[in-house]
Amino acid sequence: MMNMNFEKVIKIFEKHGHKNYSNISDYWFGNEHALKDILKKYSPWYYPTFELLVRWKSEIGKACQSAVREHIESVQEKWINNNNVATPVPSKLIIEFSQFSFEYNDKYYSLDDFAKSFNTSHVGGLTDLRGIDLSGIVIRNCKIANCFFANANFDKTNFEQVFLYNCNFVKASFVNARLVSVKMDKESAFSNANFTNDFRNPENQSLKKYIDWYLYVNKQLDNYNSLRLHEKFFLIFNIVLTKYWTSFAVLAFNSVLLILAFALVYYFNHCNLIFNRNIPQNFLSMVYYSVSIFVSFGFGDIIPKTNFMQLIITSELILGYFVLGIFVILITRKLDSKY
Repeated sequence: MMNMNFEKVIKIFEKHGHKNYSNISDYWFGNEHALKDILKKYSPWYYPTFELLVRWKSEIGKACQSAVREHIESVQEKWINNNNVATPVPSKLIIEFSQFSFEYNDKYYSLDDFAKSFNTSHVGGLTDLRGIDLSGIVIRNCKIANCFFANANFDKTNFEQVFLYNCNFVKASFVNARLVSVKMDKESAFSNANFTNDFRNPENQSLKKYIDWYLYVNKQLDNYNSLRLHEKFFLIFNIVLTKYWTSFAVLAFNSVLLILAFALVYYFNHCNLIFNRNIPQNFLSMVYYSVSIFVSFGFGDIIPKTNFMQLIITSELILGYFVLGIFVILITRKLDSKY
């Protein structure tokens, strides 16, 4: 079974003698049954996707797609001009299509009119922009609301400070796109979107990692009661440690947790330790010893009497070096992102 895309389908049709047409969209919908039978031989499930893509190749589709681009750009430009600000507040600049219309052959059409002019599946509640080509578009400092962008092309786009409200990007393509500070509500989805290795920007890689992590955690939480005990533990551990590659706060929080955990162990096992400092053996003192060992400058202040405590102290020392390594990497990434 072939991994299909629009260009491969065109070549398949040409291979079977279907190449004498002026417009591929008109030709597809005029010979739909014959062409579907051909396409099903190569990929039984791709033809619904192809139908969504090919409608934008029609003359009315080209007019609609161009108008959608102009609408997105003009909404941003008008808001900036009307409010006399250089950078809009994302919550106030909203891109949506409830009042959108475009002109074609001296008539005005809504996006719903456009969708219903083709014999394809329809959606309710969201603006149907499935399969649209918005490659290269720039969208900044705004909210995008109530849009269905399944199978859409966002290659080489630039999204900055964008909030997605009730938007669906299932199987959309983001090759070579740049997404910075893109947030979404719980109704929005990126499932099966094409985040490829062409994502070179650190911001994009962070977004992809976050989306993958977000989908994984949601799936695990849905099945939380059926998870085994160790799986529940690792899920909680995963949630606590998220963002360690970008957040000083999370790294500091986890360091404090580790220090307090080891301090508790020392406090309840102080009889198995020899202390080189003459200070009260209370919990606060144990926190001091734990901090000293964690950052290595106090290693040797306490001497273990048992093998178990030797293992505990050595473990904290190693974890301290590990966290220090993450801290250095984090600083390096923060500095690199400025240039």
